[in-house]
Amino acid sequence: MLACFESVSESTSDIENLQIDTYVLDGAVVVQMLRPSISNTFKECGENLFVPFIQSLLNSVQRLDIVFDVYLTDSLKLGTREKRGIGTRARVTVNNKIPKNWTEFLHVDDNKTELFHYLALVLTTLNIPDKLIFVTYDDHVRCYT
Repeated sequence: MLACFESVSESTSDIENLQIDTYVLDGAVVVQMLRPSISNTFKECGENLFVPFIQSLLNSVQRLDIVFDVYLTDSLKLGTREKRGIGTRARVTVNNKIPKNWTEFLHVDDNKTELFHYLALVLTTLNIPDKLIFVTYDDHVRCYT
C-alpha cells in the first residue's frame, strides 16, 4: 500500500496535506478498544462511550462507514472463534447491565451480534447535521444522512 502512496507523491508533506473526507472503521475493533468500564448498562455504553468516540471522528470527516462482523454458523472462521473459548450469553437491551467480564461476553457470537445491532441503531439515530454515517446491519446497510 505504501508503494501506491509513494508513486502518487514524491514527498511526505503531500501525504500530510491530504484532505480526508471518509473514515472506514472495523466495528468489532472499536468495540474491543472501547471497554465499557464506567458504564453500567448498554444504553450508558452507547451514549457515554461509543457515541462520543464516533462524534470525535466526525469532527474531521464528512462520512463515516462502520463495518460490523457477521457470524455465520458454517464459516471457516467458526473454528477459530470456538478455540478462543466460551462465554456467558447475555441479552443486549437498553436497560440490561453490562457483564462484568467483557472479554467473556465477547466470546459469544450472539452477544456480539446483538451488540452490533444495538450500536448500529444508536448510530443511525444520531442527529449530526451535514454528516453521513453508514453502518452494516447483518448483510444490509443502514444510514443516517
